[in-house]
Amino acid sequence: MSAPPRPLVVVDDALLDAMIADAGLRESLASCLGPLAAAEAKACGKCGGRPRRPREAYAAAKACLAFLDDEGRRRLKAALRASQVRVVVPGDKVPTTYQF
Repeated sequence: MSAPPRPLVVVDDALLDAMIADAGLRESLASCLGPLAAAEAKACGKCGGRPRRPREAYAAAKACLAFLDDEGRRRLKAALRASQVRVVVPGDKVPTTYQF
């Protein structure tokens, strides 16, 4: 028996990291997750914090996910076992929220 769908899943940076760690999901959404997976993770030069990918790479992946076609959205919802998905895309001044 499969788990029931979650009512709402919010796509954030941590979820994107988990998504690119899953090879099957990375392949099925390669157009959105491929560039993020290829982005080099660098540590903070000042504090020596853990390596992270550039903020712009996460923003581009979120924007790509927000504008998936209907089939891509169905695949994303199925992979995340979600009834609804919310993607918050950072903007110049105000972030834009997409929910489908």
